[in-house]
Amino acid sequence: MILPTLLFGSTFPLVVALEANRLDTLGRRLGTVYAANTLGAIGGSLVGGFVLLPWLGMQRSQQALAVLLVLVGAAVLLGARQWTPRARWASAAGLFAGTILAVSASEPWNQKLLSLGVFFTPQAYITPDKRLTLAKELGQDRLLYYREGRTSTVAVLLKEGTHKSFRVDGKPEMSTLPVNLRLGRMMKHLPMLLHPKPRVVLNIGLGSGMTVAAVAAHPAEQIDVAEIEPLVSNAARLFAEEHYHVLDDRRVHLIFNDGRNHLLLTDRRYDVITPDPIEPSVAGAASLFTVDHFRIARSRLAPGGIMCQFLPLYELEPREYQSILRSFAAAFPHVTVWWTGDDTFLIGSEEPITIDFARLATQVQDPSVRNDLDDVGLADPYRLLATFLFALKPGDPPTTDAPLNTDNHPYVEFTSPKRRWMPTVKANHEELLRRKSSLPDTVRFPSEDSAARAVQFFKAQQLAIQALIEKANKDSPLCAGPRATGAGARSLQPVGGRHHRRLAHGAGGSPRQDGRSRAMHATHSSGAGDQSQIAEVMVRLGGGERATRTLESGAGPRPASAGSVPRLAVSAPQRGCAP
Repeated sequence: MILPTLLFGSTFPLVVALEANRLDTLGRRLGTVYAANTLGAIGGSLVGGFVLLPWLGMQRSQQALAVLLVLVGAAVLLGARQWTPRARWASAAGLFAGTILAVSASEPWNQKLLSLGVFFTPQAYITPDKRLTLAKELGQDRLLYYREGRTSTVAVLLKEGTHKSFRVDGKPEMSTLPVNLRLGRMMKHLPMLLHPKPRVVLNIGLGSGMTVAAVAAHPAEQIDVAEIEPLVSNAARLFAEEHYHVLDDRRVHLIFNDGRNHLLLTDRRYDVITPDPIEPSVAGAASLFTVDHFRIARSRLAPGGIMCQFLPLYELEPREYQSILRSFAAAFPHVTVWWTGDDTFLIGSEEPITIDFARLATQVQDPSVRNDLDDVGLADPYRLLATFLFALKPGDPPTTDAPLNTDNHPYVEFTSPKRRWMPTVKANHEELLRRKSSLPDTVRFPSEDSAARAVQFFKAQQLAIQALIEKANKDSPLCAGPRATGAGARSLQPVGGRHHRRLAHGAGGSPRQDGRSRAMHATHSSGAGDQSQIAEVMVRLGGGERATRTLESGAGPRPASAGSVPRLAVSAPQRGCAP
């Protein structure tokens, strides 16, 4: 594209030079050129975005513009007085005919290749021994949906015949892999569980619809979904089985508008505002991570309302991560940080959120909520509460000198893209581990035994973070990109519900027949919660034999509830780094 770019850039100066041949009419001529250029830029953006792209698509639109430019060039040739009429007509006709022939002979772009997003995660198509797997991926994957819209290209892939992947402009946004389901469902269920009575909810972004389904599992009266690209709703219907046909739920209202613009324009007040997970390094998304946006969202919350914000551990260095965290805390007086294994999310409110543990346990047992959380191993309220990391309160001393991320000074927008393939997760995990201290003091437990058990799970989660830090030291740099360095959460998932087969076999593999399998079965005979949790950490690190010994050493009476110590299924190491 260098040559076309240079030619386009030189067009305007050349036209100005041609028109500046007479001083007596210089002002009028240059004014006319600048006016034409301005009107052309406005008209071109409108026609290109609202007519050509939806009507012809990217490839045909570019071809149509190429033909139009050739026609302009032909008209210039016909006006070349220094040439004979025959030469002018022959040159113009030859140029036009050659362009038409080239356009007609060009092959359609490979839509599947465009949807794979190789430019986002090239490391996912390189094996540890430096072999390319792109051709294999093209042969294995099946394109279920592909459309080019006004704002983005939307696609759905069936990856290796095992799971579906929703993609925008080739970038994986959500999939039916356990690691993605865990993030999406935690981000939606937790704020709905923490709010005492969420009636009106705003979900920014529709995506695959699975995250909206998690919101719809709760008794909300109205669920607004702000989605900037209308074609996303068509793609989301391919996930109907996974999101329980949530688009047909009468409570769900699709609003085709930018999420931030909707917040600026609406007068409605929401009990819960929660965006779909999208990284700040993605073009156009950084404005959803500024103090200004968080304050707009806070102004649209009803009394007692809360906001949940996705904050990835990858593609952000600790200073950038802390910049967004500090910006969120600048908008919300009370902030809690929660961990999914691969990512984190923030929950902000004007007042401290009191967590009634007995009420939380009751809510989790609701069939709609339990089925959703059971698929990702979080139907146990102790496990759910153990994902808490730390809290920020008014008056807390600053722990970082990271700058605020604002609209006027969008620090993260210009720094995070540089981290696209940098291994940042380990450093962020170390910072989280340093700050993870104790359960929030706003939790109300029904008994001392339940409080002690919650602390037990919480400490085990600290070990899990340490395990992932140690595992990151062993991971290949090729898998240091998006959703990869948190491989521990991917390599081990609790079994349960509809996805147990997918959880156990990962991307078409099978559990290793070694000490890990014995560790998986040994959890049934272990008694102490600490022992099972420590064993889980060891399995994350790849120490199946050690896990087995730990479980055997802690074996005792079976727990009262078979679900209190969930079984563990370990998938074979995954080939790629992207869902």
